[in-house]
Amino acid sequence: MLGKLSHFLYPLLGLIAVILVVHGQDQTGFINIDCGLPPNSSFNEQRTGLFYISDATVVDTGETLFTRYDAGTITNVTYRCKDDIYDRFWYPYYDSAWTQVTTSLTIEPKNETAYQPPSIVMSSAAVPKNMTTLDIWWIPPDENTQYHVYMHFAEVEKLPTNQSRLLSSTRNGKSFLTKPFSLKYLTTTTLYTKVTLSGGQQNFSISQAETNQEDVEPITNIKLTYGVKRNWQGDPCAPKEYSWGGLNCSYDGYEPPRIISLNLSSSGLTGK
Repeated sequence: MLGKLSHFLYPLLGLIAVILVVHGQDQTGFINIDCGLPPNSSFNEQRTGLFYISDATVVDTGETLFTRYDAGTITNVTYRCKDDIYDRFWYPYYDSAWTQVTTSLTIEPKNETAYQPPSIVMSSAAVPKNMTTLDIWWIPPDENTQYHVYMHFAEVEKLPTNQSRLLSSTRNGKSFLTKPFSLKYLTTTTLYTKVTLSGGQQNFSISQAETNQEDVEPITNIKLTYGVKRNWQGDPCAPKEYSWGGLNCSYDGYEPPRIISLNLSSSGLTGK
């Protein structure tokens, strides 16, 4: 079944940015990034509390942007001005486990975002070839390094009316950034860490949201107890196109899929 899932993450990761928090002796509250700010000017990002200053004088202390990656790029081109209104660098990121897809249409940022990643960067996407998750790993300079992670997403595949993909994110196997989320077509969605992170190697995964655990355990018990011999492998309801035979699942907004009915008559089981 997994070999059929290479298309399910068409939206997905346009780019990822990692900001290291490096504390200078007397500039612990500053961040230095190449954002194109005029000399002696600043910008305060209220949602994370980060304070940006111009790098026109090449300040090397304070919080420093480590890198920005354009995931899914097929051009291997580093983008900057004129493509980025803040004059930021976006470096190509490629993984042999991914397939790259693009759209020629413009990707618009959501109204509330101040980050405005370039449309040309967001127009390329990464699709996992033979697995159900899109995985990114990163090794910080040392385990004491503190950093923030920003992930920018866009849906680049036009889905049928009233359909959307419900996605979840994990960091080292644990829920990360937010509860399951969905994306708007050709619109950038930005998720970020509100507190600093630290530690050794970091493994980030994006996947289609799994079935509610309150439903998974009972249906698994039914499978084992009655020896149901059907195509019941993987997650019961996700991806939607490959939900278990005999199950009817609901896909409601931002909540994980739920099992709402079960038909086992074709397995030789009847009754109430």
